[in-house]
Amino acid sequence: MDSLKGRWKRLNGNDNKWVAACRAASARKRSGMSDQDVENEAHSIYKGDGGNGFQDLIVFNEVMSKHEKWSIHDATHVFPDNENFANEQDGSNSKRTKTSESGEYTIPSNPETPTSRHSTSSRPICKDKAKRKGKGKVTQSDSINAQCAADLHAVRLAKDNENEIARARLQLEREKLDRPSMKMYQKMLLKLLEKEHLSPEDQDMKRNLTEIVFGK
Repeated sequence: MDSLKGRWKRLNGNDNKWVAACRAASARKRSGMSDQDVENEAHSIYKGDGGNGFQDLIVFNEVMSKHEKWSIHDATHVFPDNENFANEQDGSNSKRTKTSESGEYTIPSNPETPTSRHSTSSRPICKDKAKRKGKGKVTQSDSINAQCAADLHAVRLAKDNENEIARARLQLEREKLDRPSMKMYQKMLLKLLEKEHLSPEDQDMKRNLTEIVFGK
């Protein structure tokens, strides 16, 4: 926001200086001078003694000059390339008229300014840029959050898979350890089954072995 305010402050100051230079150049206009000559004179006035040139001419012509604050009360729209712009501003009110034998041009006392047929919203274009930039940040943040969520989900799946593999390996190890014991229990049970008469102790052992081998 501070950078936008700084840019707007610089643009506002430069445009005010440019308007003053254009008006001064128009006042100095001599017979035979073209619009380009007047624009060149305005640039010279703007630069002054070793100053920088006006770098925001496109923005000024397309946006700023449509606002009354930066309007240049001249027959043309801040020195456009084609001189038919005056006709687009409703004809004769914007045209310069030749009033003396010397060929000098004068401007009507109440010319219709280029801003008279345009909406005059006072909000600078910088604010629109700020809004678009803000929306871009929100979209980028949402994208990053979605990517982080996807990465965390993948990590959880990988962790669950590792745990499942570990459980399977543990079960296999248990089965390996249980196999010799199971065979021994089966042999003991067979011996007890082969006996015709079992003591109470043998009966208890038979019952326990049956539960181990065949389950409850």
